[in-house]
Amino acid sequence: MIQEKQKFDLQLLSRAFEENLSLISFNTNHKVIFVNDNFSKALGYTKEEMIGMDHAMLCFPDFASSADYQDFWNKLLGGNRFQDKVKRKDKLGHAVWLEATYMPIFDETHSHVIGVLKVATNISQREQRIKQFTDSLKDTAADLHEQAQAGNHQTKALNKEITNVERFSNENAETLATLQQEIKQINGVVEIIRAISEQTHILAINAGIEGARSGESGRSFIVIAKEMQKLSDQVHQSIKKVEEQTRLIIANVNQIADRSGNLQHNAKVSHETMEVATQVFDKIGQAAELLNDQAKALNKLLNP
Repeated sequence: MIQEKQKFDLQLLSRAFEENLSLISFNTNHKVIFVNDNFSKALGYTKEEMIGMDHAMLCFPDFASSADYQDFWNKLLGGNRFQDKVKRKDKLGHAVWLEATYMPIFDETHSHVIGVLKVATNISQREQRIKQFTDSLKDTAADLHEQAQAGNHQTKALNKEITNVERFSNENAETLATLQQEIKQINGVVEIIRAISEQTHILAINAGIEGARSGESGRSFIVIAKEMQKLSDQVHQSIKKVEEQTRLIIANVNQIADRSGNLQHNAKVSHETMEVATQVFDKIGQAAELLNDQAKALNKLLNP
């Protein structure tokens, strides 16, 4: 009963392997001596076509002709197991990715390797999805880096213009300060002229009084006094006009100064904002480069 049960269990186990795994075995000359349907179908062959096929025919030339390939077989025939993801070539020359385990088959004494059994799972679809993902990741990183560079370029260009506005505003501020100082000097001159005009007016009045007291001999004095009075009045009227014009100039200059001050403030704030934006775009660019490096590392890890 025990032997029958063991035989039954082995049959069930063998059938499970046969139905769910891709199996192939090679002799010590690397020739196929057994293959199941799963494996032959995965590579586009019939089982009959694969019997006697050299293992190298299932590999791409760059691997089959390499020292690594020889080392691979030397280790297997030396009794070492090998497990990894491998790329193999199907009947049409396309790549097929397999998660494979190579196991040496020993003789009854377990002292000599008489063949190699390979158990594999076809992971080509998974690899295709991973490749699409990594490619998409690299494309996204490239797009992100490109947009970051474009944003950085535009921000620097705008920042340059704002710097020009700020410099122009500073120059205007200096000019306005000079104008305000000159207007103050003009006001000082006007005040001096006003004082002289008032003094002239007083002198003219006094001259008129003295001329009246002098009688006939003072008539010419009176005429001169009147002319002085008239001149003083003209100067006074002119001063009023100058004062009015000066007040208008002061008001305009002050308004420009206020606007210039606001412009300076706004330019400074904008300049600082652009500096922050530039730093942000720089960080985005660095993140994009890091993302691209990670995508390459992932691709290399998945496709050694």
